[in-house]
Amino acid sequence: MMENNKQIIADAYGKAMDAEYDAILAEDETEPHQFSERFEEKMNDLINGDASEKKGASRRRLRPIWLIAAAVLLLAATACAVPSIRKSIAGFFVKMFGDHVEYTDPDITKDRIEEEYELVPIPEGFELNTESGSKTRTLRYEDDKGRYIILIQTVDTEIQLSVDNEEGEFSEQTIANKSCRMYISDDGSQASWIENGYFFSMTCSAGVDITNMIECVRTIDE
Repeated sequence: MMENNKQIIADAYGKAMDAEYDAILAEDETEPHQFSERFEEKMNDLINGDASEKKGASRRRLRPIWLIAAAVLLLAATACAVPSIRKSIAGFFVKMFGDHVEYTDPDITKDRIEEEYELVPIPEGFELNTESGSKTRTLRYEDDKGRYIILIQTVDTEIQLSVDNEEGEFSEQTIANKSCRMYISDDGSQASWIENGYFFSMTCSAGVDITNMIECVRTIDE
C-alpha cells in the first residue's frame, strides 16, 4: 500500500511539473513566471497530505516533501536563467533574462589598445580619473554633485556586461555613425557600441540628462 502511495505521489508530481515547465518555456521569459493555480493546488495537496494519517506516515513523507520543494525551486530558477532572446545587436550579442540583459561576444578586431579614446571636451564641472589595463581602459568623470560618467574601452573579447532591465527602456540609436544599444531609466543610463575594432560602454548616473549623455557619446575621440 505504501509503495502504491509513493507511486501516486510521484506520478501526480511529475505530470504537474511537466505541464508547468512547458508553460514556462512557452511564455515570454522577460516577465517573472507566475505558477498556475492548478500547479500550486497540486503542490499543496502533495505537501499537506491527509491530515488523518498517523505521525509515522508523516515522517515517511518528509523526504518526498523536501524533494518536491527542491524541484520547485529548481524550476523557478530555470525560468529566470534561460534567456528568451539571443541576437546580435550593434556588434555584440544580447541575451535577455527576467531581471537583466547581458552583452557578450563583442565583434572586437583589436588585440590591444592602440588608440586611447576620451570625452573631448570634458563636460563642464566634471573631472577625470583614469584606470588603465592591458586590455581595458576605464575613464571615470565625476562632478562635485556626485554625478558620474564612466567610459570603458576594451579589446577583451571575453567581456560580459550586465544591464538591469526592470526599470527603464532599451533602444537602438545611431549617434555620430555609431550604432548604439541604449538603456534609459530614472536611475541612470547606459550605451554600448563597437567602433574601430573596440568595444565601448558608457554609463551615466542619475542626474546626467539623456541629451548630455548622447552628446558625450558623440564627442568621444582619440
